[in-house]
Formats: sequence, structure tokens, C-alpha cells
Amino acid sequence: MLYASIPCVGGCGWTHLNKHIPSAFQKIRKHRQLYAKLWDVFENLCMVARACGTLIAIEWPSSCIYWKHKKVVQLIDRLELKPVKFHGCALNLRASSGPDEGKPIKKPWTIYTDCPEIRKAFAQKLCSGEHEHTSCNGSKAKESEGYTFDYVACLHGAFKKAVED
Repeated sequence: MLYASIPCVGGCGWTHLNKHIPSAFQKIRKHRQLYAKLWDVFENLCMVARACGTLIAIEWPSSCIYWKHKKVVQLIDRLELKPVKFHGCALNLRASSGPDEGKPIKKPWTIYTDCPEIRKAFAQKLCSGEHEHTSCNGSKAKESEGYTFDYVACLHGAFKKAVED
């Protein structure tokens, strides 16, 4: 499987606020330049992967502005990738420090993929609504950049099922 998890910092929902701060604007600009380079490489890899029959997946937070970029939309359309939306709290994403330590973070995520098993597995990972959340901003946003054990187990389990069928 070719799985893209390109850093989303330059495309996060907070950039529209932070871009008015000169030092933050420069950081955002550098993050977006890195994204553009990585995306170009990923597009090329997708063409090789598709020719070899390899499954493809792209992951970002649901609110990431990169989802709306022309090149991203075109690749998703060309590869006929389908989305699945899910929540971090359903995959045990929690604040790891501060006064909210241990509280679930609902972080909405999206994966576009051609793997039905991944879509099926993650479609079940929605917030139950039975707990209180902490917000996904500041240091908690940084903490949420990684994957939980539950996220990785869900992804690997779905991929394993896809290749065994």
C-alpha cells in the first residue's frame, strides 16, 4: 500500500488566523513549500503504484485545506479514491499533558483510498457521543499529529484483510 501522510501544518484550520503574524506567516509558507514538494513526489509514486496494482490512501484532518487544492482533487478523481471520515476519540486519541490530560480529542480525520476494507474499518470509528472532549488546538494539535496504537491497529487490520481476500 502507498499511504500518504504528508504533514498538514501549512493546511490546518488555524493558518487563516496565524498568517497575519509575520513570523507565523513565514513558518506557514515553509510548510506549504514542503507540502508542494512532497505532493509532487507522491503523485509520481501513485502512477507507479497504480500500474503495479498497489492500493493507495491519503490521510489528513478533515478540515485540512489541502483537500481542496486542484492537484489533490485531480489525483483523487483520476485514481477514483473514495473518502472515509472518522474521529480521533474513537481511536483513543487523548490529550497527553496539561489540565486536560487523558481527555479524548475528537479530531475529525479523512482518508481517501481505493481500499474498501480501510473505508469499512474506519467508517465505524466515529465518536459515540458518550464522553466530553478537549479541543484540538495549541499543544494538543501538535500532540495529535501522530497516530494512536488503535489507529495503526485499525489500518493494519484493514490492510491485512484486503490482501488476504
